[in-house]
Amino acid sequence: MKILFKISIVLSLFSALLFTSGFSTSNDNIQFIKTNWVEDSEGVIIVNSHKELLEYYNVNLKKFSLGPREKIASDSTIGFANAIEKYDEEYFKNSSIIIVILEENSGSYRHKYDGYSVNKIGTLTVSIKTTCDSDYATCDMAGWHVIIETNKLDNIKETKLCKTGLHQ
Repeated sequence: MKILFKISIVLSLFSALLFTSGFSTSNDNIQFIKTNWVEDSEGVIIVNSHKELLEYYNVNLKKFSLGPREKIASDSTIGFANAIEKYDEEYFKNSSIIIVILEENSGSYRHKYDGYSVNKIGTLTVSIKTTCDSDYATCDMAGWHVIIETNKLDNIKETKLCKTGLHQ
């Protein structure tokens, strides 16, 4: 019985080391930008250079309506183009950004960043909680881009999105 207990503890510790080599929950420097909804677009992208950021922007500009906004929208978000102005070549020398693309079945939904983790095999998982401040939600589809500033992320082999809250 004691041997089984010791084996379970060792396996638990091994699992913890294997699956959680890094974790960030700071809500500093997180931007939530409402963009167009595009079916089957949800996911996580790591951007490690100014060139990669401009490529993403140019390829997806019309698809997600990523252009600048002259006025702050009613949902209090700026345009994607406005949000990425500060990310120049100097920023990317020691830092990366994580872009999370969200699809929602209501424009009333909002989000909270719960953090990200990187396991030993190079999988980055971002956790986002979906909330609704009202008892009722609208029936319009909504898309969001979440920009998360982080230290340089090299050697990431896979990305995953973990949505909680209304999606549980």
